[in-house]
Amino acid sequence: MTQPSPNDDPELRVLLDSIGMPQTKGLADDGLRQQRAAAELRRILKGHDENDPKKSPQLLRRLVAVGLAAAVVSVFVLIPHHSRTPTRPSTAPAMLRFSAPHGTVPTATSGFGSRSNTVIGRLAALAAAQPVRPRSLPVQEVQTYLWKGNGYPTAETTYVVGDQKFEAISQQPVRLTSGGRLQAPDGYPPVNGPVLRSTLSGASDPDRLPLTREALDRKLIEAEHCPRVTAACVLTALVRLHSTYALSPSAAANLWRGVAHLSGVTDLGVTRDRLGREAVGLSTPADTPGERLIVLADPRTGALLGAETIRGMGGASQVVAFTVINASLRIASLPHTAN
Repeated sequence: MTQPSPNDDPELRVLLDSIGMPQTKGLADDGLRQQRAAAELRRILKGHDENDPKKSPQLLRRLVAVGLAAAVVSVFVLIPHHSRTPTRPSTAPAMLRFSAPHGTVPTATSGFGSRSNTVIGRLAALAAAQPVRPRSLPVQEVQTYLWKGNGYPTAETTYVVGDQKFEAISQQPVRLTSGGRLQAPDGYPPVNGPVLRSTLSGASDPDRLPLTREALDRKLIEAEHCPRVTAACVLTALVRLHSTYALSPSAAANLWRGVAHLSGVTDLGVTRDRLGREAVGLSTPADTPGERLIVLADPRTGALLGAETIRGMGGASQVVAFTVINASLRIASLPHTAN
């Protein structure tokens, strides 16, 4: 970002020219300008005749000009110091862009794309074919990045042991690039923040969810407190379960099959998520008017990679929240930092 310059103000430029300070190209010669201003002040004072009233107005004008020049130099010296302080982002992250076989989909709200049954069926088959996580590792761990509409994204890790859930929030800030990608140069941040403990209830064990389509949907909308079955409600439940549990292959496949028959789900094509991973996108109108829900899945494993909520249509659309699932695994014991 270009810093403002005295050269940009015509009136100030005239004053600076009157005391012999030429135009400059940047801040590199701030010290030189201060020296020139001080030398000019000494020269003016040395040649001033206190008994000559005709010279007093001229002296006053030149002293004011020197003072302004010194003040301008001081301000421009201080500005870079304050600009080094990181600021909280004031705009929404950049939208993801999707590429479909029929062409490029400019935004996730364009309405293009095909019915998603085939894609979801393929995701279910891929998820079912993944290796089973060993049940001998009793602790489920899910690492996520969350952005909730303002500030920086946070890294939040969820641990599940039996019916106990522990949510640990990292205090290490996570930043976004101008393109909307997450910046985590040292890997996923360590757990070093507050830990919230709660008892799970409702549709708390994905492996015990019903297998029939109607019963599964009913259980999911009950857990989300939705008044009726909608694609947005079922997909929201799917995201919540994946963000809490290290799902077994059969449970993950079962959840995808519960979505496949729902109307209003669109295949957006492929993209790169906020960690740069290849993903397929599915979109549906959200239960909040004017918003859409996008879920992202790994096209090679069927794993859920995250979800985004966007508001508006076309060029006026913007991200209002996102969840990125960094990892989902089973471990032997609860880390001491989460106890």
